[in-house]
Amino acid sequence: MLRLRSWGICGLLALGMVASSGDDADARRKSKDDGAKWQTLYSAGAQALQNKNFAEASQKLEEAFEIAQNMEATDPRQRRTLDTLVKVYMIQRQWAAAEPWLEKIVVVDEEKLGKDHPDLSFAIARLARNYLMMRKFEQAEANYLRAIAIREKSKGFDEAQVVGL
Repeated sequence: MLRLRSWGICGLLALGMVASSGDDADARRKSKDDGAKWQTLYSAGAQALQNKNFAEASQKLEEAFEIAQNMEATDPRQRRTLDTLVKVYMIQRQWAAAEPWLEKIVVVDEEKLGKDHPDLSFAIARLARNYLMMRKFEQAEANYLRAIAIREKSKGFDEAQVVGL
């Protein structure tokens, strides 16, 4: 009787592992499919940008970002897509259109690097420059001060580093 119970438990465990490995395989397949979809959309968006077809570029890159944001936070495709999308709007001097994407870059970098990482200061300064172009001076100043504070905290005051922001 004990032996049957033991086999029953082992059998249930084995069934669970088979079901789990099936779920893992489905997840890997979906991840691979998403990666391929992202690559297709990103490439189409980058090509459209190169051809100065900005409407198509933004559409494809936004679709690529929808896929990329479901990937792990550390996946570089999120940041790459955002950077290219921001470039589309900045080339056209569409500061307001770039704003939400620049804000997302700050969020992605904060999650990936931490709130006090010196590299985060560059994303914040980029957002501040965009606010400056939109004549949102209070927001620009607040973000520049935050970027400077991060640099000072991590590196100490270095005039060359601050000017680089």
